[in-house]
Amino acid sequence: MKPSAAAWIWTELRSLGFAAVALWVVGAPAALAVLAMFVWDANVQGGAAYRVERVERWVEVLPNTVTYDRSGFAAAEAAVPNFQSATWVVAALPDSQEFPEFFALDAAAPLSRVWLRFSVVVPSGAAVREPMAIYGTRFMGGPPSVWVNSRHMASGLDNWRTQWTRPLLAPVSRDLVQPGQTLTFAVVLPFRVAQGYAIGSLYVGGASDLRHSYELRLFFQRTLPIFGMVLAGFMGLASLALWARRRSSSEHLWLALLSVALIICNLQFTHDFSDNAKFSHWFGYIVDAATQWVFLLYVLFVMRFGNLHYPRTEAIHVVYTMVMAVVTLPIWDLQVNGLRLQHSVTIAFYLYIAGFLTWIAFKRRRPADWLFSIAIWFFLGSGLHDITYLTSYAEPDRIFLFPYGAFLLFFLAEFLTQQRYLAAVKQVESHNATLDQRLREREAELLVKQTALVASQRQQAQMAERERLVQDIHDGIGSMLVKAMHRLRAGNMSSQSAANLVQECLDEMRIVIESLEPGALDITTLLSGMRHRFGDRLEAVGLQLTWHIDDLPELKWFDAAHALDVLRIIQEIVTNTLKHAKATSLSISATYPESTGNADKCIWITLQDNGQGFDPDAVPRGRGLKNIQTRVSRLNAQLEMTSTGQQGTCYALRLPVNGR
Repeated sequence: MKPSAAAWIWTELRSLGFAAVALWVVGAPAALAVLAMFVWDANVQGGAAYRVERVERWVEVLPNTVTYDRSGFAAAEAAVPNFQSATWVVAALPDSQEFPEFFALDAAAPLSRVWLRFSVVVPSGAAVREPMAIYGTRFMGGPPSVWVNSRHMASGLDNWRTQWTRPLLAPVSRDLVQPGQTLTFAVVLPFRVAQGYAIGSLYVGGASDLRHSYELRLFFQRTLPIFGMVLAGFMGLASLALWARRRSSSEHLWLALLSVALIICNLQFTHDFSDNAKFSHWFGYIVDAATQWVFLLYVLFVMRFGNLHYPRTEAIHVVYTMVMAVVTLPIWDLQVNGLRLQHSVTIAFYLYIAGFLTWIAFKRRRPADWLFSIAIWFFLGSGLHDITYLTSYAEPDRIFLFPYGAFLLFFLAEFLTQQRYLAAVKQVESHNATLDQRLREREAELLVKQTALVASQRQQAQMAERERLVQDIHDGIGSMLVKAMHRLRAGNMSSQSAANLVQECLDEMRIVIESLEPGALDITTLLSGMRHRFGDRLEAVGLQLTWHIDDLPELKWFDAAHALDVLRIIQEIVTNTLKHAKATSLSISATYPESTGNADKCIWITLQDNGQGFDPDAVPRGRGLKNIQTRVSRLNAQLEMTSTGQQGTCYALRLPVNGR
């Protein structure tokens, strides 16, 4: 089911981020509105100073020897005018002369200079508290000069190449400013006849008030574009670094190249270069060609960013840009001005590209596409505005908008790229949070299952231990009691035999109980308890018992079942000794021969008697020896048995320290 328009808009806005969209949808127009106040309101620029509205104008034709360069302007500034032949006419400010022929700019066109003259009377009785100054918003043509009462006050000759982007602030000598004094100002501007001129509003007043207006206009016309160029450069480097780490994201490469083209095309508004005419011509070509590259790189970025596939449109744009770059090369020395041809002919192509991006926005209905479309229309509009500004068709008091249109273009692209990156990071964080939540849930499930498994294992161990005890009691005490009951019923058991049988049952029960005590898991404690239990009984039957127990290590694997097996093995060996060996002494030792190179790390439990020996191979193995061997196997131990007629019998039980 296709979502509704409202649902789609809501989803897309959430993907971009409401705060970010508000920044561009509300913040950008607000910033442009603030800028517009300084663009179209000349009164704001002049502050509280006196605005000159009417002047006398005289256009003076200069000799053909005066050229359009620094030396020519210096000569024009030093030339003494012939005021007797001057024809003054009343003119209003701002004043401009439009280009008579848009396409006809002759490099050898004659120079003229326009004179603007007006008078200001210092009020009588007024106290002069601060220096006076004259402030001009804009001069288009050549470097202006200011004269006051026939005295030269200021010149724009040092910055003549960028004078068209600079306002003018000229102080008035303090000795001329006297109460009741009439000050006659003359503003002189050389210009090329075929190119025309433009002079913005003029203000006369206190130097501090006018300096504020001067610096404000200079900030918007030069300082702010320079700041934008620096910022664009850093952002371009960041985009280049991202592309270097991820070559598949080509939009970062186009964005980095866009920043380079942006910086180059805006150099004309901010920097003054060599006076060499040839160099200047090439510089003008480069900065104007960069404008087309800005357009091309922006379109390529939009294509890659939006995953748009229009290879034919891209190819046409690339070919057109390359052709125009070749056609407008200064080496052709075309009679038709190449730069103006570039500005005018490409307008139609730019309109096509802007319309194409707008069509894509209508087609795809995505906020990013709409923002791209709005930005390129503003960029195109700023360029058209500046063309009319440069040709003196627009009011001279405005400022150039092209740097702002270009920066809006770039920063919007950078902004949307960052939004995509932040959205990707947010998505990864969301996925990680989901995975963490699932992991915690699985860990909780595993913990429950592990707890249940441990409980089940504990229960099974208890059941196994119970069954073992039952089996031991049944096989040991139970069988003894059954035999005793049959013999008693048969009447062939003496009281002494019965007492011995009861004693054996008690011993059997004690062995089982000792194997369950906490201290039974310590082999040393286990053997010590056995010595206490057997010592007196063995000596009572004439068997001298000798014990030796070393400092034994802890057996991590030793449990109650293992303790019972060790006790059973020793009990069975002692029983066999009493029944068959006819021994008078029995030595029991437990050693840990670590100092002698015990590579296997074993505890040795040795039982040595002095009785009559036997041949282990010749004597049939009874049930007792089989039980001993079974228990030795359960312990993963080893039992060595040696017997001689002279030295008795020796049993050596080897228990591993490191486990099974």
